[in-house]
Amino acid sequence: MLFGAGMGKYFVTFMVLVSQINMAYCDTVTDALTVQASKTDVEDVNESLNSFAYSMQAIGAIAGALMANMVQTNAAIGPFQCFGIYMIL
Repeated sequence: MLFGAGMGKYFVTFMVLVSQINMAYCDTVTDALTVQASKTDVEDVNESLNSFAYSMQAIGAIAGALMANMVQTNAAIGPFQCFGIYMIL
């Protein structure tokens, strides 16, 4: 563990906070680009952008599920290490 047992919960809480802030920022930028593309009448850009954004969210969800599986099945990897790896991804 990076910060020890006493500080580990703060590390996990911080990683979850940063992850949610990043997700909110990406959603805002995606929505803004979609609106901008729809106003300039570019064909199929907003559909492609939304498809790409949801595909990336699906990949992130799969990575999170794999990390949760690693925590459940591997005793050497704990939740603190998985949150660090997930944050790097």
